[in-house]
Amino acid sequence: MPTATKLSKRYKYHYVYQVTNLFPESEEQFYIGSHSCNCKPEEDSYWGSSVYLTRAIASQGSIDFAKEILSVWKTREEANVEEQRIHEELDVANNLKYYNRRNASENFHNGGWSEKTKAKVAEFNKNYNAQPEIHKQLTERTTALWQDPEYREKTMMGHRERWDDPSWREKTLKAMREANFTPELKEKMSEMMKNNWQDPEFRKTRSEAARKSASTPEEKQRRSEAAKRQWADPAYRAMMAVKLKGIKKTKKIIEKTADQVGDFDNLV
Repeated sequence: MPTATKLSKRYKYHYVYQVTNLFPESEEQFYIGSHSCNCKPEEDSYWGSSVYLTRAIASQGSIDFAKEILSVWKTREEANVEEQRIHEELDVANNLKYYNRRNASENFHNGGWSEKTKAKVAEFNKNYNAQPEIHKQLTERTTALWQDPEYREKTMMGHRERWDDPSWREKTLKAMREANFTPELKEKMSEMMKNNWQDPEFRKTRSEAARKSASTPEEKQRRSEAAKRQWADPAYRAMMAVKLKGIKKTKKIIEKTADQVGDFDNLV
């Protein structure tokens, strides 16, 4: 990670900002950070380095998030000091309203964390989220979100629309990879989803939401347009031709086998 001095020389603007998760309004969450750029701060597309924030944006989509520039400084050093002041004032590391899991420190801003420090931070986060009370609060918040029909429909529709955009899909996958989306984490999430789908109430809720979403004129139009784009791709048409040919061949084999079995039965 470049030092604050190098960032001050490399970039024109240095600012402190706040990201707000706007949905649902009753349970807004925030992230306080600092960044440097050569474009105007309000035009900078950077969201933050927090794993938790990155995952939330990847899950919900950036449409649910708003970025506010709190202050602009001449140097990165000054911006870092202001970020650190806000972190300490709000104690973001111990406040569930914030995606920040550590208060900004001078060591972090001036050269980055060592591998030893990174390991300590990872261990801290792991233990922090494993606390029964913290885990309960996070679980309750997620459950409450999915019990909101408006949230479910909005989230599912948003996912489908965004995944149809190749550029958004690539950015999201990159963000997930950078967020340490390791095989171990994927296995853990897969296991979590399996357990969720074993819950009758969860299956009922998700199925109803999916049926409702699929029956809307907007969703039917989206699927129609997506299908047209797929069939306009020569590679996709070629792939489907091979699949259809294989299906027809398999069908003929099954029909022939059935006829042979019928003849055998007649002989017997």
